[in-house]
Amino acid sequence: MLECNVDDKKVTHTLKDVLYVPKAPNNLIALNRFDDANRSVTFIPGLPSHFA
Repeated sequence: MLECNVDDKKVTHTLKDVLYVPKAPNNLIALNRFDDANRSVTFIPGLPSHFA
């Protein structure tokens, strides 16, 4: 699950069909999977990403 703060509210997203790589130095999320699920991602310079 992925938890994000959106408009001062905690939003939880359930990620499906994920790979668990415990030694990976970073987390990777395919943005097209958000699009396929009718979700959006907004990038604002200087601020964390916004997942909705």
